[in-house]
Amino acid sequence: MEQGVEFMAKAYGKDLSDQRMTDFLRRLLDSDSEGTIDFCLTKIEISSQVRDDILGFYLRDESARTPDAGINALFRLRDKYPGALKEEDFCQAMRIFLETDRRAALLWFDEHKDSISKSTTDFLHGAVSAEFAQNSEFHEAWKRLDQIHDQTVRARFERDIWVTESKIIAKETEKNPAGFIENLAFGKSPHAQFWLKKGFREWYQRSPDEANSWFAENQFRMGPDQSQHIARAYAEVALEGGDIGLAREWSAQVVDPEFKEKLVEQIEARAREVNE
Repeated sequence: MEQGVEFMAKAYGKDLSDQRMTDFLRRLLDSDSEGTIDFCLTKIEISSQVRDDILGFYLRDESARTPDAGINALFRLRDKYPGALKEEDFCQAMRIFLETDRRAALLWFDEHKDSISKSTTDFLHGAVSAEFAQNSEFHEAWKRLDQIHDQTVRARFERDIWVTESKIIAKETEKNPAGFIENLAFGKSPHAQFWLKKGFREWYQRSPDEANSWFAENQFRMGPDQSQHIARAYAEVALEGGDIGLAREWSAQVVDPEFKEKLVEQIEARAREVNE
């Protein structure tokens, strides 16, 4: 193994790219998986990118045999090479497991989570939450996210879910704004109602007359918990237009203390800028 790497280094010199090294090790992985993984986890001559790529290939090869083989192999590698694996590796293994057989992966996790360290479990929950988000099952994604103990880890995966869901909200609002906002406002959507602010605001910015007309027709069908998100959208639009008074009027309709506090802070910060 090492002789082969030395040959590659001599043959290509400074032109030995990560891609060439990955291709070389990938071929070796097919004939000597144990030796290749040993090299990737114990030698510093290769980059972290090559190491991660080869480990990913290994996990996929193992999972192709049986869906749980990849993640089980990774736990064996952790015992064999203490300190050589990262929590991200277990996250990758769970993602591959979920792609291969989601039902089996979720059952495996439920059966094993009590015997796995909290730090590793956090990353596995993160991988599961990302899987649900990718399939637009956001209620389940957020439930899984709430089971993460480490707030730094939670924030990392939370950002990913926000980005995924935000893109879907934008796409759906553009495709059928009235229908999407209707479903979101009246509990017929898989998305949480706070997304009304983003969806309605984007609709308003593209077609203000249509958005205004929809709200005029439907505002009295909504309770304060729903209509407050439309008010948040109107307040932000007013604030961007420099109408601080109108923004304050709309903010008065926000009933959730956390949303209201953030909005008022935005308005007052803008007011201070104008008065300076």
